[in-house]
Amino acid sequence: MTSRNALERIVAVVDRIATPVLLLCALIITVIVVRREVLSDRESGAAEVRDVGNWRKYMDGGSIVGPPLAPVVIIEFSDFQCPYCALLAERLDSLRLKYGDAVAVVYRHYPISGLHSSARDAARASICADRHDAFKAYHDRLFRAQSAIGSVPWTLLAAEVGVTDTVSFRDCLASSFPDDLIRRDSTAASELEISGTPLVLLNGRLFAGAPELSTLDSLTRQALEKSGRPQ
Repeated sequence: MTSRNALERIVAVVDRIATPVLLLCALIITVIVVRREVLSDRESGAAEVRDVGNWRKYMDGGSIVGPPLAPVVIIEFSDFQCPYCALLAERLDSLRLKYGDAVAVVYRHYPISGLHSSARDAARASICADRHDAFKAYHDRLFRAQSAIGSVPWTLLAAEVGVTDTVSFRDCLASSFPDDLIRRDSTAASELEISGTPLVLLNGRLFAGAPELSTLDSLTRQALEKSGRPQ
């Protein structure tokens, strides 16, 4: 076989291999780009879905941080293993730090068990912590160490955030009480046609995803001006 014939055969083999490889690479790149765009949209929460009438009913039974009669009420449906829920929690803390008691946050549970294996148990534990007036501290502790959720005993986390009666906490975990509340929250989520987390209701304006802090701040200022309590 001449060197020229050998070279032609090599080129032909490489060409046969390269075509499917290039197609596979193109497919992978497309999937990555699309996924990045979807996640980016989800994270920014830029799309306002709709206005919700009688939105205050979705406060019922939630864990409230701030005055229930605050002029601005943000209702959040959340999952403790959702990374965008953790991002939103930081933004809501910043908002409350700026506006204080003018803003109240109502936390409701919507664990996506199919994606996050420990989310439901984390929600149950936070509900039990709420019975000891430690919901916010427990909530913050879970989000600070989100990657460790499910690997650290719930009772140990409760003790870390100041729950002294861990026996009562364990009894709560063993009861059906947390499940009843999660079921109620899930029913509310179904009414709002929620397909994922986080979801935000700010004085009745519904957003899917985690709105940017600037968006939350702008809507808060508008709501305060409308209430006659500008900041």
